[in-house]
Amino acid sequence: MPDALTPSLSYEEKINRLRLFRTAYVGPVSFCELIDEFGSATQVLEGFDDILGQAGLRTKQNRSIKPVSRARVEKEIAALNAYGATFLVLGDAAYPALLSHTSDAPPVLCALGDQAVLDRPCLTIVGSREPSILGKRFAADVAKTAHNHGYNVVSGMAKGIDTVAHEATSPSHTIAVLAGGVDHIYPASNEGLYHRIRREGLIVAEQPIGTVAQARHFPRRNRIIAGLSSLTLVVEATNRSGTLITAQYAVDQGREVAAVPGSPYDARSMGCNRLIREGAHLVESPDEIMALLAKQVESVMTLPARVVGRVATAQEAPELPHSTDSGGHELREREIRFRASMARMSALNRPAAATPNMSQALATSAETRTTPAEQQKMLDTIAYLQQCLQSRDNLSFSRICAQTSIEPQWLRMAMARLELAGMAVWVDPTRIAASR
Repeated sequence: MPDALTPSLSYEEKINRLRLFRTAYVGPVSFCELIDEFGSATQVLEGFDDILGQAGLRTKQNRSIKPVSRARVEKEIAALNAYGATFLVLGDAAYPALLSHTSDAPPVLCALGDQAVLDRPCLTIVGSREPSILGKRFAADVAKTAHNHGYNVVSGMAKGIDTVAHEATSPSHTIAVLAGGVDHIYPASNEGLYHRIRREGLIVAEQPIGTVAQARHFPRRNRIIAGLSSLTLVVEATNRSGTLITAQYAVDQGREVAAVPGSPYDARSMGCNRLIREGAHLVESPDEIMALLAKQVESVMTLPARVVGRVATAQEAPELPHSTDSGGHELREREIRFRASMARMSALNRPAAATPNMSQALATSAETRTTPAEQQKMLDTIAYLQQCLQSRDNLSFSRICAQTSIEPQWLRMAMARLELAGMAVWVDPTRIAASR
């Protein structure tokens, strides 16, 4: 039976990183900021009450917020082990290097199958759930060609293009990213495909084992699908397709996007044609895609895994922050850095006028190549949600769609980014509330 936590970081640090990530109101962004500031998850957990107090989050309403217990995490590890899966922890040598360099990389991934698959470069293939015959044929041809060139194919195991891409390549050259737990097969019609990939390829999921996929989980999954590859290929997508969320994440992550053009009379081509107008690579053959992918892979082949915190190996002791006797200057500088790193956790406790910079940070990234109009659209959507969260207990996805002109895919992405930043939580499958 495989060990659920592979060596590199100390076992204790891995346990504590899992505890921290499973703690309420800690998203991937605030997770990394906390560990980078305090050096390790162990240090964060030891000072958790003080951290919440300094961030303005320890109030009468949330006094019950506390780190997830070690017993609960060890129970999760045991369940994952029993299923034959393992954990990949951000900051550990086994974690996918390319994914680790995304701004909201999942702190913990559940991995089922052959982790050696991660040693090969990847091509992401996504598209319509109701593709045309020609769309299926093109996706299959690309997936087979990618296999012949030694690349993995990454997709979400959804019906349509995802399924075609997984099936066209060898199971040993494919990675399926699931929205629920690694044990939740969705759609059920892909049970056979799931077990083939489980035996020879790799299945990964951010959600805990046993989680049934909900609509809110899919945008989170899409960022992982994009983050594992240096190139995302879109084969057929409508203008309202969730596939465009994956493409948007790829752009935000500084990755390349390619799209297959189609007839303006076919709704399944409208999303791809739009991506091409906005700067995606127009591709018409598998060979074009392989040439483009080869250039991207070459640029990231030597990219080391991202180090999060100051605990790099099991042998190294944590480099703890220390004070100085020279007037307390270092302590004051550390406090300034700390307050900056906690901005996302406390932003929703501030007046609305104080949050536009946070909206901008969530809407864009240093490497984004989205158009100014798209950046403004995402900024406006996030700012609108932040403003609503200050005056309401919770927000309903369906109600916002009905009362505004915000497109569903943009609303899902904006809600996902607030959640990933630790600024909002889902209170049920259709509503979010502020993290306070």
